Amino acid sequence: MFARQPVLPFDAPKAVIVLTKPNDYWTQINRLMNGYKKSVKYNINYQQQLAKRRYDKGRANPIYHPGDLVFIKQHGKRPKFGELYSGSYKVIQQQHPLAYLVEDEESSIQEQVHVSRIQPVYQQMI
Repeated sequence: MFARQPVLPFDAPKAVIVLTKPNDYWTQINRLMNGYKKSVKYNINYQQQLAKRRYDKGRANPIYHPGDLVFIKQHGKRPKFGELYSGSYKVIQQQHPLAYLVEDEESSIQEQVHVSRIQPVYQQMI
């Protein structure tokens, strides 16, 4: 295509290689493959860091403390105009960076909840 040979990423560099012994090619191949592996590993790590930076850019990292009041998002089907959140629950402890143990204030039932299902209660002074 376009009257020239394509240059592929796994093609050997254009450097002149002189093989003095019949089996020198093996050392040359090993050296080239090690260089390719290093550059691939570097590129993978760099792209992973870029992807993480893009993913984390618009994300909040909510932290709740024991005693905070929160609402919990309900799972499963619900009526069209049904409640999306139930509660209010009180945070008892953080069990994992993304999981909290909460307790229902009315029934005293404890439940482990993921951060994505928690919304803080904003109290208003009237």
